[in-house]
Amino acid sequence: MMADGRNTKGAVCTDSNGLCITSSGDLTEADAGSLHAIHTLSRQLFDTDQPVAVCIDSTTSQSIYVRKVNENVVAVKKG
Repeated sequence: MMADGRNTKGAVCTDSNGLCITSSGDLTEADAGSLHAIHTLSRQLFDTDQPVAVCIDSTTSQSIYVRKVNENVVAVKKG
């Protein structure tokens, strides 16, 4: 889900526990494990204890980290 609330085609989003909360396409157990690891790394990247939503674009394999900064929602793409 993008910062404005729209679902993105071919994307997977997780909550703070790495659980899938919205997705497009089929997921496997291996995907869930990878998403949890990515979520953990994103929290370290942002140096925060706040939950960080993580989206993976299955078409481009880009990660999108979504978080709040001073009441603003931002999305950061990582290749």
